[in-house]
Amino acid sequence: MAYVEEIRTVVDDFYDACLHAGKEDGALPDYLVKALRSLEMCLADVLKVMVQCKAKRKRDYLKMIASRSQLTTAVDKCGRDIQRTLSLLNTRLSLYQSSTVNDISVAINTFVEAASAPKPPPPPVLRRPQIFFGRDIEVNDVVTRLVQKAPARIAILGPGGIGKTSIALSALHDVQEQGHYKDACYFVPCDAVVSADDLLAKLAQTLGMVIKGTDMSIEAKVIAYIRSLTCILCLDNFEIPWDAQTVEVEELLAKLTSLPTVGVIITLRGTEYPASTLWTKSPLDVIKPLDFDSAMQTFETISDKSDDYTAKLVEAVDCIPLAVNLLAHLAQIETTASLWKRWEKVHTSMIKRRDRNRATNLDYSIMLSLESPRMSANPSAVSLLSILSMLPDGVQSLRLPDFQDAYDGKIDVVDALTTLKQNALVYVSVDDRLCVLSPIRFSVQASVIPSPDLVQVLEDYYVALAAQEEENTYVNRRMTLLPEVGNIHSVFPYFLSHSDDQEKVIKTIVKFSQSCQNLGVYDTTLLALATPLAKKFGLKIYANCIHTWGFMSLCAFNFDVALVKLNEAFTLHIENQDIKQQAIDLFSIGRVYRFQSKLDEAQEVLKQAMDCYAQVDNTLGRAYCLNELACIYRPIGKLSEAKEALEEALKLHEKNNDPLGQANDLQSLGELYLQLGDLDSAELNLNSALKLHIQVDDILGQAYDLHYIGSVYKHQSQLDKAESMTKEAQMLHIKSNDLLGQGNDLSQLGQIYSLQSQYDKAKKMWDEALEIYQKLDNEHSQANILYHLGSDQLNHSELEEAQKNLSQALSIFESSDKGMLGKANCFQKMGEINLRKSELEAARANADAALELHIKIGDQYGHGSDLRLIGEIDMRQNELDNAWKRFEEALEIQEKSHDLRGKAYSVYMMAHVYKYRIQLTQAEQKYTEAAELFVQAHDRLGQANAMQGLGVVYKLLQKLQKAEEVVKNACQLHVTTGHILGQAYSLSELGDIYMLLHKTSEAETCYHQAFELHSKANDLIGKGNVIHSLAQIHLQRSELNKAEIKFKEALLIHEESGNLMGQANVWVYIGQLHGGRHEMEKARDAYECALRLHRQTGDIIGQGNALQRLGILNTQLGNFESAENFLNSALKFHTEAQEPLGQANDLQKLGKLKARMSKLDQAEANYTKALDMYKQMNDPLGQGNTTFEFGLLHTLRNQGQEAYDCFLKAHDFHSAAKDILGQANDLQRMGQVLLYGLAKPQEAAEKLEEAFKLHTLTGIVPDQLTDLRVMGKAYTQFRDFENSIRVLEKALQMDTELGNVKDQAADMQLLGFAHLQNTQLDQALEYFNKALPLQEVHGTLVDVFQCLFYRGATQWDRGALEEAQEDLFIAIEKCKGAGSVPGQLQVLNLLKTCYTAAGMTDKVETVENSIKALNESPAALPEPVTTTAPPENTPEAEVSTDAPTETAPRAESPVPAS
Repeated sequence: MAYVEEIRTVVDDFYDACLHAGKEDGALPDYLVKALRSLEMCLADVLKVMVQCKAKRKRDYLKMIASRSQLTTAVDKCGRDIQRTLSLLNTRLSLYQSSTVNDISVAINTFVEAASAPKPPPPPVLRRPQIFFGRDIEVNDVVTRLVQKAPARIAILGPGGIGKTSIALSALHDVQEQGHYKDACYFVPCDAVVSADDLLAKLAQTLGMVIKGTDMSIEAKVIAYIRSLTCILCLDNFEIPWDAQTVEVEELLAKLTSLPTVGVIITLRGTEYPASTLWTKSPLDVIKPLDFDSAMQTFETISDKSDDYTAKLVEAVDCIPLAVNLLAHLAQIETTASLWKRWEKVHTSMIKRRDRNRATNLDYSIMLSLESPRMSANPSAVSLLSILSMLPDGVQSLRLPDFQDAYDGKIDVVDALTTLKQNALVYVSVDDRLCVLSPIRFSVQASVIPSPDLVQVLEDYYVALAAQEEENTYVNRRMTLLPEVGNIHSVFPYFLSHSDDQEKVIKTIVKFSQSCQNLGVYDTTLLALATPLAKKFGLKIYANCIHTWGFMSLCAFNFDVALVKLNEAFTLHIENQDIKQQAIDLFSIGRVYRFQSKLDEAQEVLKQAMDCYAQVDNTLGRAYCLNELACIYRPIGKLSEAKEALEEALKLHEKNNDPLGQANDLQSLGELYLQLGDLDSAELNLNSALKLHIQVDDILGQAYDLHYIGSVYKHQSQLDKAESMTKEAQMLHIKSNDLLGQGNDLSQLGQIYSLQSQYDKAKKMWDEALEIYQKLDNEHSQANILYHLGSDQLNHSELEEAQKNLSQALSIFESSDKGMLGKANCFQKMGEINLRKSELEAARANADAALELHIKIGDQYGHGSDLRLIGEIDMRQNELDNAWKRFEEALEIQEKSHDLRGKAYSVYMMAHVYKYRIQLTQAEQKYTEAAELFVQAHDRLGQANAMQGLGVVYKLLQKLQKAEEVVKNACQLHVTTGHILGQAYSLSELGDIYMLLHKTSEAETCYHQAFELHSKANDLIGKGNVIHSLAQIHLQRSELNKAEIKFKEALLIHEESGNLMGQANVWVYIGQLHGGRHEMEKARDAYECALRLHRQTGDIIGQGNALQRLGILNTQLGNFESAENFLNSALKFHTEAQEPLGQANDLQKLGKLKARMSKLDQAEANYTKALDMYKQMNDPLGQGNTTFEFGLLHTLRNQGQEAYDCFLKAHDFHSAAKDILGQANDLQRMGQVLLYGLAKPQEAAEKLEEAFKLHTLTGIVPDQLTDLRVMGKAYTQFRDFENSIRVLEKALQMDTELGNVKDQAADMQLLGFAHLQNTQLDQALEYFNKALPLQEVHGTLVDVFQCLFYRGATQWDRGALEEAQEDLFIAIEKCKGAGSVPGQLQVLNLLKTCYTAAGMTDKVETVENSIKALNESPAALPEPVTTTAPPENTPEAEVSTDAPTETAPRAESPVPAS
């Protein structure tokens, strides 16, 4: 109070001093008088508020306490008003002082001759904020507009504290750093500017202007001065003057932004642009909060702290920069843990520093937005904000109409939302919700109390929403409730303490919690709040609360709490004599015991539940108890009892017409049959269960059905299907929030990948599953994972690690009543480890123990495996007759149970017996049979073992060549499976075979291991050859830089060893590498170098190969005569060397040359000769490549069907050769012929889909892009627009990632055409608008014409006639420039169609005359039409690696939809 009085006295004394000096009111400038008057009025308001804060009597004091919130707000407002008014006064006094000093200077300078006035000093250097992360995109956007679109007019919009000022300062700094606007960037803070005059004064002060007393107004002087500059003005916090004096400030801003050499940036709270200014096109997006990583980086940089509490704090404030910054400063002197505790209590009120201003006090910053003139003018906005601030997850846009209806007559929701959006107090989230940022939400909760009537509307709305009726379908409940779970958990505690109908709220919480059980949401917080309050409404509702709490805890695997609550509910229901509810309690308690592996207790309790159900004649309840009992019987080997219980349960559920119960029974029967090895019955029951679960919308039931169907497929060795089903189950378990189910799916995926020998993927799945099981504290499932890991390690001969994991798993299984199957499996694997270690007695003991348990529980798979293991032990002890008997017994069981993998191992062991008995013919048959079974079972390790045994048999039979082939394959299989005992033969030679088969991954593995062997032997030539081979792999993958490094490395090694032939071979491939880069001269030099070296060594074949490469190179360069000479010379050398493969290749290359020369008959003759030679050599790869060339030949002749037949035949050859790339290219060409030549777009799309899959396997991206583009056109032609847009968007994404700008334009154009055909005109226009500027820079004239043509057609369909005509007229001009009469006719015909549809008769006549004139002109002759794919534009490579290129589509005269 004293301070305010003192300020007022100072003002009064100033007035007196002015009067004493002879300066009356008119002597002071108006702007200074206004500032003093404003301060005086502000002080009067302050004194008034201060009087209200003084209590003279006790009742005044009580009244003041009751209204303390309003008084606090008023005091805060007074403080802000004083700060703003004093700041304004200081600014104007500074201006007045400058003017007075200038007047004195002018008076002095009248007596002396003075030079012109000095130029004002340059503005201070603007610096980028030192702590500034995550805003590179926003800053670059501003900088780009300032530099490339000068003079730019940019508005940086967003809520308070979002970092708008920092972005502006950083952008200005970067602009100056780049050499633009040096000494000409002016930063104008508008914090204390409340009018247009104030803004002018602030501008003058910032610019260093001296306002002289001339006839010109201040505005004219400031504008005139700024007009003389080339600069950027940044008006910070522009919302303050704009809100205070909107029209005048907009007019002044318009004058500033009209200056041709002045760029303008404003930062403004809100999302609305000031009017009267033409803002730069492509405006900036509203500034959003930081991403999480940048917010964490900011926090850590300031506080030097980063931990879990840091992450919680950053997430709690929604990554708003100001909030993160202030919290980080608090963390400098306080632990993050204590900060988090404070946040949970007081929220935003703690986020402040010493001063009270927008940069240091979060609540103050938010309050500025809440008290803005626009908010003050719309009380509904504040009311709606108070309601929205109660909803942490906001309002779904699709439910906004319901929300509006609920508040109809109380709040104008649409108008209020407009105001809130203008002030950036709400935003639309990525999942289309209308939300309030958490700091704003908490600040509003603390300062704005919603009216009771508005809260009542909210309560009615959410009570109706949460209390979903049971007959409402699962899908509808999920769609309605799941997005609102967070809001319901937020508002219902408030309703519990404020509602007039508390009983209704409690009942709603119970219903909502029961619905959440099916949604996978098991939060019991609301029940914990409601249950104590439920007591006063009767025993029934209280007991229901406790039971629901217990059952929710059971679903969340919180078994201790579940047991306590369910027993408490059971006691209450006994007291209430409610037998049915007692039965439900007992059933739930039985489930808890089962999950805890307390199977005896579970059986006892479930039988009591069945007795209770019998007392009330509730057969449905008994059915569910029977199903639960079956779940107990199965793991303890009571399979017949389980089957009886399930069959009885199924009958009762059918009798009660309960489809969900039937589905669960069928699912359990499917599991039971799966355990019994009856896979057909298992699959039948599970599919029936799945249909019923789908019928009743039970997502969780469907998930488990799919999981078990996947298990059936796994046992049938249909591993691809098994993987697909299990992944579907996983998605549904995720959707249902069922962690246990997710863990089971991951575990099963691990088993599938292990069977496919994908051990890394298997281990990853098991590790993820183990993490889930540990989180759930599920020891039994953890033991299963340990078992799988141990089995995997056993396959890799990691015996010690395997034994350790299996022992640990066995220990867990032995402590559990339901661990019998796990124990049996562990005993079996430990027996295998004993056998590997030659511990035969221990092996037999473990095998016998496993067999006893597997028989007891009826596990057919385990039973067969145990018999096989015992047979192996017999063999090691030379008891071959016993071993044979065991294998036969095992085989019989495995055939009954469809255990394909087990059957393969039994047959494999029987082959061993034959081999030991020297019965080699029978052994060969059994090994072959075993290998085939292992292939069907996807067991590569078993296949490798069988092939290795077969190789030994062939060796004994003196079939050495066949033995070599088989053992090489076995060796490779052992390498891929990591089985160290199998690697025995020449890895380098095997790698060469795989290279010819295009199995580069396998080849690379061989070469690396071969290199290690060559290095150990110090074999330079071998090392050089392997490095050369590795370089060839990189070359085939188009990894040219890596290939070049390897080739040079090989060349150095060959030079060191003096190996001229090795050097020559390397130079040939270096030439291919340069050819791939289109470095043709370097390629020629490399081939000539190779040719010289081959001549030195007298290598005739090598000379022929080098000449062939020179011929191919000259063909690519168009030097056809030289190419022909080289290829004929190559043919001569290959003929002399009697090298038929080289001759065939030469003839094929000559055929390609003749085709390029348009000598098609000669090309055909050469292809025919080449094909005959490939047939004689029985070379399917050569036949496939040559047949492919025949197809291209027919394409050039416009013989579509003949071309298709050739490509189809080539595909057969490439399939036989296992040439994936060749097959892919064949399918691609078939698709193009079907589309362009045979007009069968649907079949074309199918072929191209296949081609894309195979090209994806090869990793050759250009081929994949060609597939996608042609496929997109095919889908568009037969109007499958969904797939068309899908594949074209994929192509655009890939081209964008690769930076292929020209191809991006083509993709966009194709997407535009697809959307146009689908009458999605806005999307079509968007793509054409994006494509056109790119085509103008990177495309051909035809590309530009097509884009204009289609965009014109789109504009016409949209009703934008002027824009359409403009595009089409420009398209005509493009055609005229290119001399294309058909193009002009195409556009004119479209115009005619459009004008006719629009009824523009005069224009139709004009267009018809133009068409007639063009048709009569000599240039109107028809252009040749191709019936197949467009010709290729790129140089040719090897046939099997050619990548057919794709061009943009021809304009097809689309008829406008209108």
